[in-house]
Amino acid sequence: MQKGAMPAQPEHQKFALPPFKQPSPHTWSQTAQNHKIPLILAYYGLCSSTLIVINKVAVHTLEAPVFILISQLLFSAFVVKALSIFGVLEAEGLQWQLAKPFVLIVAGFLGTLYGEHPPRQHQQLQQRRP
Repeated sequence: MQKGAMPAQPEHQKFALPPFKQPSPHTWSQTAQNHKIPLILAYYGLCSSTLIVINKVAVHTLEAPVFILISQLLFSAFVVKALSIFGVLEAEGLQWQLAKPFVLIVAGFLGTLYGEHPPRQHQQLQQRRP
């Protein structure tokens, strides 16, 4: 046999398939990492669309959009705090230096809620059935 040459294989093994390997079991975490962006987009779409429907029903029923907004914000803060206490996620404490740039945005958003609500009280958005 020459140096570097492949050893001769018997005739019946020349065209044999490689041995079957069992696929490694995937865990949820590996699947999530492999499909991270599509999962994030699907979850965001699901949350966003259901929140729009829930808000529409809540505002139509309660007719108090500012109360609904404050309730949602407080509930979100409570859930994040509870999940960080139980170690499910890491959340930094509120820091004024980081929150200060967003004060004008929040004030503007609340201003639009207050400004749009009185005209909408007199505007029929949906046709009510008797």
